[in-house]
Amino acid sequence: MAAPGTSASAKRMFAVSEGAKLHLAMTIFQFVYAGNHVIMRAALNMGVSKLVFPIYRNIIALVLLVPFAYFIERYVVRLYTSMLF
Repeated sequence: MAAPGTSASAKRMFAVSEGAKLHLAMTIFQFVYAGNHVIMRAALNMGVSKLVFPIYRNIIALVLLVPFAYFIERYVVRLYTSMLF
């Protein structure tokens, strides 16, 4: 049964197959990877040390990923903690 306010034909019209979702995700990943390569090449050409650049990259990744990890996994951690004690 369709949700109130939506019709079955509207749901079918906007349905995307699983294969199309996978191809879209792979395409987005490739664009992000290419952008990373361009930024990395520009930074190294400007004179950033090859030893320091991975440290900066990891710090930026940490700052960007910690909020997602905190808000997505906080209930799972509470569940595991309550099971231990």
